[in-house]
Order: sequence, then structure tokens, then C-alpha cells
Amino acid sequence: MGSRVGGIPEIVSHGKIGHLVNPSDSDDLSNALFAVLSERANAECMAKNAGRMVRANYTMEATGLRVEDIFKHLAAAGGRQPQG
Repeated sequence: MGSRVGGIPEIVSHGKIGHLVNPSDSDDLSNALFAVLSERANAECMAKNAGRMVRANYTMEATGLRVEDIFKHLAAAGGRQPQG
């Protein structure tokens, strides 16, 4: 569960890995919490999806592979950073 602020919506896919609520909206938060508590199968599915997303994108190995890709890209560009 997260608020629709900053980069959170880029990570929390609403309805797939969690619920996004509007900031400072207690009714929205209450409804989302009720949905999680009353729809156990859906909550378990979102939790599994979230775990897969974290393992795919945010482990040390996944981060290392992204950094390696950046270095390879820079090396192929002769060390020059793209303009723009």
C-alpha cells in the first residue's frame, strides 16, 4: 500500500502488487485497508506479485546487472554520456 506521491506509483502497480491511495485521504486509505482484509485471495496474489517484482528489480544481483549494463553502454559509447 502506498500513496500516489513521488515515485511510489512507479513502483506500486495499483491492483497488481498493492493499493495506491490518494495522499491525506483517510476514506481512501480505509477503503484500501478494508479491501486487503476482506479479499484475502487477492491480497495474497498481490503479495506474491510484489515479491516477484522485488526479486526481479531490487536484489543486489539485479542492481548489479543494471549497473553492469550502464558500464557496458558507456564503454560502447567511448565513455561519452548521451546528450540531452
